[in-house]
Amino acid sequence: MTLPKIGKPATRALNSQGIYTLEDVSQYTKSSLMEMHGVGPKAISILEQALFQHQLHFKTEVHSSLPFLLTGDVSC
Repeated sequence: MTLPKIGKPATRALNSQGIYTLEDVSQYTKSSLMEMHGVGPKAISILEQALFQHQLHFKTEVHSSLPFLLTGDVSC
């Protein structure tokens, strides 16, 4: 699925990183996209809506102040 109309600066910023589709966008966190010059809150909001409409989402942010990451199976 192609990128929605997010403005030329944001589109150029994404394309310069090899991001051309919503599937590509879904491989990134919001914060990593916001770090790109030209991608602002409005572009992120438009992308988020488009991802939702196609049952996609941004990559999950991992926030941890611990020196390790806990993982496990919670399907008990």
